[in-house]
Amino acid sequence: MNLGIGWVNGFAPLSGIILLLILVTMAICSMQWVRSGGHFGIFYWTHLLYLPFYVFLILHARDFWKWIVGPLSIFLLEKLYSIFARYMSGIGRTFIHTVTIEQSNVISLTIHRPKHFSFQPGDYVSINLPRVALYEYHPFTISSAPEETDLIRVHIQAVGNWTKRVYKRFDEMSDEEALENQVGISHADIHPQEFAAHAQNLEQTEIDEVEVERIENFRTESDVREGKREPIFVKGPYSSCARYVFDCKHVVLIGGGIGVTPYASILSSLMAQFCASSIICKHCNRTNYLSTGLSGKRRLRKVDFVWVSPDYKSFEWFLNLLRQFEQEQENYLALNPNEKRFLDLHLYFTGIKHEDNIGNAPLELATRVFAQVAGHDIFTSLKSKTNFGRPSWEKIFNRFISGENASTSRDVSVFFCGPSSMGEAIKRESAICHFRYFEEKF
Repeated sequence: MNLGIGWVNGFAPLSGIILLLILVTMAICSMQWVRSGGHFGIFYWTHLLYLPFYVFLILHARDFWKWIVGPLSIFLLEKLYSIFARYMSGIGRTFIHTVTIEQSNVISLTIHRPKHFSFQPGDYVSINLPRVALYEYHPFTISSAPEETDLIRVHIQAVGNWTKRVYKRFDEMSDEEALENQVGISHADIHPQEFAAHAQNLEQTEIDEVEVERIENFRTESDVREGKREPIFVKGPYSSCARYVFDCKHVVLIGGGIGVTPYASILSSLMAQFCASSIICKHCNRTNYLSTGLSGKRRLRKVDFVWVSPDYKSFEWFLNLLRQFEQEQENYLALNPNEKRFLDLHLYFTGIKHEDNIGNAPLELATRVFAQVAGHDIFTSLKSKTNFGRPSWEKIFNRFISGENASTSRDVSVFFCGPSSMGEAIKRESAICHFRYFEEKF
């Protein structure tokens, strides 16, 4: 038996056993029940065993270093850049400006956008809140538009160990602590109607004027004062399939619950571009639009937005954007009657219990009568109707390729983000209708 094998003479058998133990430890501690069971620290620290793993692997085989030196050098350079970017204020290190506690255990973080941070609609970032967990990074889709140059916004639903701690930290933060950390906290969950009524003014006035002014002021202050803010580290952005929306002709955006966030950024961007095309006449103060209107110079010509949620309360944080878009579209179509509708909304409320004998007929009748009298939906205040129960994907998809102004199958692309069970049904129906199907993992 030749015991003189290995880079270090005779070390190969022992190093092989060590490598096996390290690999088994990393595999066990990477299991879902460890990561999601409140033991992320165990997963994180044991995963760093990859460093001694590579060392022992090089010592284990005489010529292994020749094959690993190139990839390992690139890997180490990327790690050094990540560490450098984490602490650079213009790239990854920033602070939380405002927090909104939404309904349905959702929290919205408005983050000061680093100077050199650039992203596209549908992109996502990994964020780290050191005052919640020092080393944990978690991915979230950016729900704000790239046109909002001074901030980025993410929506987080408290469903896991880390997300629940984030929600609890800001939900229970006292006024004194919030003032000390210079973070504004709003509770849309306590007064949802009042908050929704002032949401538009709040965003336009506070974000565009007050917040930007405060951000500029804080840039000139000392590092000590900046260190008192609520810190957050941002990695990214990273692209997703939603980035291809603007390359399609007719897109169907489908979100299940909080899975709507990738499309919040897309719709916000479309809304910002549409508002940028509006012109106010100096003589009569009337608003008009450039000839490009909603379509612009993009390939995208039609958007159908489908949102499926257990209850209408989940719509609250997103309704303001939908109302603005709906109103802008109505104004545009009133001035340009020959133009086609660009955006259609399809909202489904699945929280109502279905009675076998009468179904949802009484509730649908009541909402229809209310809409005829008031001119908007009783639940969402949108002109678009809120549907009850689970959607029939066959009926919905058939509408897109039949009737007036229908698209051809090859022009329709379906983008989905939500529960996997819903995604399977949508994928099957997309294949039947010959639609292109894209899914972002929920």
